[in-house]
Amino acid sequence: MAFRILTHGILAQGGIDVSFISVWKTTTPSESFTLPIVSAGTYDFIVDWGDGSERDHITVWNEPDATHVYTTPGNYTIKMEGIATRIDCNPNNNRDRIQEITNFGEIGMINCTQSFQECTDLTIAQSALPGDFSTATNCNEMFYRCENLNYIPLLDTSNVTRMEAMFNRCDLLEVPLLDTSKVTNMERMFDNNQNLVTIPLLNTSEVLNMSSMFTYCRDLESIPPLDTSKVTNFSKMFDYCTSLTGIPSIDTSSALNTYEMFIGCGAITELPPLDTSNVTNMYGMFSSCYTIQEVPVLDISNANSFRNMFNRCYDLKSVTFTGTNVGGITNTEQMFRLCYDITSVPDFDTSNVTNMSFMFGDTRFLESIR
Repeated sequence: MAFRILTHGILAQGGIDVSFISVWKTTTPSESFTLPIVSAGTYDFIVDWGDGSERDHITVWNEPDATHVYTTPGNYTIKMEGIATRIDCNPNNNRDRIQEITNFGEIGMINCTQSFQECTDLTIAQSALPGDFSTATNCNEMFYRCENLNYIPLLDTSNVTRMEAMFNRCDLLEVPLLDTSKVTNMERMFDNNQNLVTIPLLNTSEVLNMSSMFTYCRDLESIPPLDTSKVTNFSKMFDYCTSLTGIPSIDTSSALNTYEMFIGCGAITELPPLDTSNVTNMYGMFSSCYTIQEVPVLDISNANSFRNMFNRCYDLKSVTFTGTNVGGITNTEQMFRLCYDITSVPDFDTSNVTNMSFMFGDTRFLESIR
């Protein structure tokens, strides 16, 4: 049976501390500190300020008791026990003050959008309990640019629908196997994670947007098979993943946008079949894939832009198009520029193209144009 006891003056459930516990830094005498709570949240909690002073009961985000003065500079462990549906470290320079989370507790967090955004000193203790995170629905930019973060516990993200830029620029973090079964948006989720080598096998069955999901993940070597059957936006998904040599089979049957999907993937040598029958924007799709020799057969039925599509594909030897596209394509600027090894290009309707600038620039061995 669950029971409550007092732990250092804070209530605990079943002997486990249910408070949100975090460490904050002050740097000057008599420094004023305001809790990381905002108008968008609902609050009813007891706060222990960590300096031996009297605890306060907080019910309104901007009440006077939400601000505390620390007499002496130093690090203070603050405990919040109760309800706090929104934590946001952006106001009051708190992003520069938070040092560590030692317990997530059970405070009913619902909206975690930008909660710890750009908290560059933040770490999470290996002993930190994930607590009850089941009420959270939005983790958009939750840990964005937490450059010192190298660990998070297995948070309950079973009800989260948005994870845009959740781990953007978290260079040191090894991503745990989170429950992503309800997530619909993973745009920029791992963007600029310079040391990311791979990711766990995430459930992506409901995801619609993977735009820039791995942009500038320069050390990314592989990804597991991902369910992309509902994804419509693949733009810049693997943008400059320079260590990636290939990807597993990927379902692009719902894709509408493949803008610069593989741009800068200079180590990729081959790709699996791609269904592009619904894609309208192929701008720069394979640009700067330096070593690829052949791309999958591409259905261009609905395409309208081929600008930069194969630009700088130095080793590309052949391209095959299928599907009927009557007058839909309007831009082929630099489409085959610097494709040194290509000898012929496929037939397609260019009757409405308004820009063919450098379309075949520096194609040294091109022999025929159909």
